[in-house]
Amino acid sequence: MIKSIVITKIFENYLANKDIRTFKNSFIYYLLFRIIRNFLTKDIVIKIYNFKVYGSIKKNVTSYFLLKKCEFGDYDEINTIKKISENNKIFFIDCGCNYGFYSFYVASLSDKNFVLSFEASEKTSKYFLKNVELNKFDNIKFFNKAVSDQDNIQVKFNESANDWESSLSHDEFITSKEEKVKTVKLDSLLESYNLEDFSYDPDLVNQFSMSRIIGLGLNLFLLSGKPLFQVLLLKDMIYLQV
Repeated sequence: MIKSIVITKIFENYLANKDIRTFKNSFIYYLLFRIIRNFLTKDIVIKIYNFKVYGSIKKNVTSYFLLKKCEFGDYDEINTIKKISENNKIFFIDCGCNYGFYSFYVASLSDKNFVLSFEASEKTSKYFLKNVELNKFDNIKFFNKAVSDQDNIQVKFNESANDWESSLSHDEFITSKEEKVKTVKLDSLLESYNLEDFSYDPDLVNQFSMSRIIGLGLNLFLLSGKPLFQVLLLKDMIYLQV
C-alpha cells in the first residue's frame, strides 16, 4: 500500500482543533477515514474534550479506536470525575494508563488536580510520554513500572502484539516479546504526598464503580486522605467496595 504525505496532511488539517467527538455518527467522516486510513504516514493529533492525544494509525494500538469511533466512551466515569473536580482537588492514580486518556482528562480539568500514572509496557509508555509532551501538563507524574505489593523488584512482563492485551499475569495472546519491568508499591510511594490537601464530597459518590481502578489488596486513593475506593484482590476476582 502506497503511503501519502499529502493525504496525511489534508486529514490532519481536516481534524485540526476540532473535538473528534463532533465527527461521531458522521457518514462523511467514516467514509473518508475508511478510504484514506491505509494511506496515512504517521499518527494523527486528535483533540478530545479539552486535551490532545496522538491517534495511532495502527489497528493494534488502543488510540487507533479514537480515530475509528470518534469517541472514548465511559460516560458515567467521565461525568462523575468532572462533577467531583468542580469543587474538589483530585489525586488520581491511573494503573495501566496505556496512552493516558484518564490521566490527561483528570489533569486537564484543573491544574490543582494531581495524577500518578503507571504503565508497565515500555512500548506503550512511549505513546503516553508523547502525549504528555503534546499537552505540556505539569500535574502528571509517570512511572514505567508495574504496580505490585513489593517495591523495586524485576518481574516478567508479556508484551502483546495488541497493546491492550499486554499482561504481567498471563501470556494467552500473540506475544511480541517478553521483557523485564521493575515494580512499585503504592503504599510506600504515597508516603511522599500530603493527601490531606485533597478532599471530596462523599455525597457525589453513590455506589459508583470505576473500571480503571485496580489494585493488589491495597487502599487505592482516587482523591483525598481517605480512600474513596477499597480494592481487594481475591484469587482471580477483583472486588470494588465503595
